Amino acid sequence: MDDARYANAAARSKNYAATNALLSEEIAGRSTAEWLEAFERADIPAQRMNDLEDILADPHLAAIGYFTEREHPTEGRIRTMAVPSEWSESAPEYRSHAPSLGQHTREVLREAGLGEEAIEAMLASGAARAA
Repeated sequence: MDDARYANAAARSKNYAATNALLSEEIAGRSTAEWLEAFERADIPAQRMNDLEDILADPHLAAIGYFTEREHPTEGRIRTMAVPSEWSESAPEYRSHAPSLGQHTREVLREAGLGEEAIEAMLASGAARAA
């Protein structure tokens, strides 16, 4: 293309809206599979962008047991994820669910050095919330 608006990075950045419109139009003309094939042929690293449903249905993640279901004390049966890394020693383990909003407020504020009166004042003013 011999358009000066796209001749180099500086020119493209000044013409971002036009560049984005041009690229959007071009990208819409092919499927994801077609683009991935074209990028592969051109030796351009590319990966399909997954949405949540794609990830939950991913055969590899299912095969390695990445998602499991656990019983939550207030929410019932929920799906959780494994730690996304492998450790040769001291492997991470699932110990508890994430806390509910305000579940540990008082403990955290005490650890931060606040006294009971200050904590109660924060709770009363709405600056903090305790479960």
